[in-house]
Amino acid sequence: LQADALGMLGNLHSLRGELGQAIQELQAAQRLYEAVELRYWSQFNLATIASTYRRLGDYNKALEYNRQLLTEYEEAGDVLGAAAMRREIGFALEEKGLYADALTQFKKAISIYRDKGETIVADYTHLDTARTLVRLERYEEALSDLARARSRRNMDDTVNEALIRLTEGEALVGLKRYDEGLAALDKAEPVFRQEDNTRRVSWVQEAR
Repeated sequence: LQADALGMLGNLHSLRGELGQAIQELQAAQRLYEAVELRYWSQFNLATIASTYRRLGDYNKALEYNRQLLTEYEEAGDVLGAAAMRREIGFALEEKGLYADALTQFKKAISIYRDKGETIVADYTHLDTARTLVRLERYEEALSDLARARSRRNMDDTVNEALIRLTEGEALVGLKRYDEGLAALDKAEPVFRQEDNTRRVSWVQEAR
């Protein structure tokens, strides 16, 4: 019970950007989970620790935890858990600017999802590859991957739709299709402002 409370507090503080406090609580929860050998919750908490380090900008630490979890999932035969962790590794590599390596991880995750019949998740993961392809200036490929991601989007998920439009806008601007690109960016920005996501607002402004 104490571990669960610490884990929930840590996750809340992480989402609110109170990252130092989050790390302390999550690490304390992790020690308790490991002491009583609660494997599932230990892995869930480790993933939150990794995400928090990524938000903190410590990408190497995030990768350390992500790779630990990937090994655990693979050794346990948890194929879908391993696929999810490859996505997390891809996010951290992308933040480090290692775009080709990130793309490899995303593509491996997509392959696993397809092999397991998880076609919806596989198609939606193309949003991850599209964002990385934009960073690699492979804009046409990015637009192709976005079309697959858009086909599986939840129409009620305005934030992810805005992220699709942001990525689309970046790709179109990269192709010098400025009017189309700016129109996509104009549709994305208000959603990010409403969510108070200053980081993504800055991405929109940089794309312009």
